[in-house]
Amino acid sequence: MAKPIRLVQGATHTMDPENTAFLYQARGGAFRFLGRYDQVREVKTWVHRRKATWHPVAVHLSDHATSIELRPLRYQFPTARGNRYDDNWLVIGAKVTTAEGSWSFADPALLNDEAHEVTAWLRGAATGTVDATRLDAEGYVSPDTWFTEPVLAFSLAERGKAGALIRVHLSLEALPSWRQGDARPDIYQYFVEIQVDTAALLDAADQWELDLASFPTR
Repeated sequence: MAKPIRLVQGATHTMDPENTAFLYQARGGAFRFLGRYDQVREVKTWVHRRKATWHPVAVHLSDHATSIELRPLRYQFPTARGNRYDDNWLVIGAKVTTAEGSWSFADPALLNDEAHEVTAWLRGAATGTVDATRLDAEGYVSPDTWFTEPVLAFSLAERGKAGALIRVHLSLEALPSWRQGDARPDIYQYFVEIQVDTAALLDAADQWELDLASFPTR
């Protein structure tokens, strides 16, 4: 039986069986296959060459008043059907806490390529390449990043030296129960605002990207 390979966190290592390198992540006693080395941007934990079941780690964005956790849960359709569109819908799970209350939802909200746009948006909000979006004269705001299904969207309210005030727009199935029915707001007009420092935004982008490694385009 081959001995397990333990690699020290913080060092750079490559496992190269027959010129093909693969990365695995160890966390909380579980192991997760991350993919080919040249397809994974960054790994911040120990790496093991071992297979196991893994559940995506939630991206957590929070301040003193509001928090949201987002994670890709699964493909909408477990078996690929040969349709590039249907095969790549991802069910996104979320837990939201605001001054109004807490709720959760799970919905096929993003296509695979749209999910990767979230990574880019988080990094842009952190580094200053995303412009702030203001409310118009009637109090409406349009997100700067939106998707095929209007369940989720993102916009930047303002940015300072230490971080950014971001908006996560929640519509339709993502709304809390008390904002459904006659109380339902227009698309994109219900959002939570969260003050997040730059490091936390970058960490969230990295974690989201690692989670998406489990869901390649089919």
